[in-house]
Amino acid sequence: MTQPAEAFRHPDRLKLCAFLSPLEEADFQSLKDFVGVSDALMSKHLKALESLGLVKTEKRKHEGRQRTWVSLTHEGRSALADHINHLKGLIDMAGG
Repeated sequence: MTQPAEAFRHPDRLKLCAFLSPLEEADFQSLKDFVGVSDALMSKHLKALESLGLVKTEKRKHEGRQRTWVSLTHEGRSALADHINHLKGLIDMAGG
């Protein structure tokens, strides 16, 4: 099974989680626009992150239309913080 840190090796998934980190939730379209991928690829990324327990998705009506909302789980926030700290350590080690 893929570990959370491995999920963040994919730049789009790291970008997606970073976008979500200061937010309670975001809608699918906003995430897709930010990351710059197709609906199908965004769905694939979300399924991968959800299977690891890093994000949670919820479908609900908004302005008369069904929309998908995404939020980082507690585990997702913790895993992202650990990954960022690991990257900072590598930067420090490299003299950056």
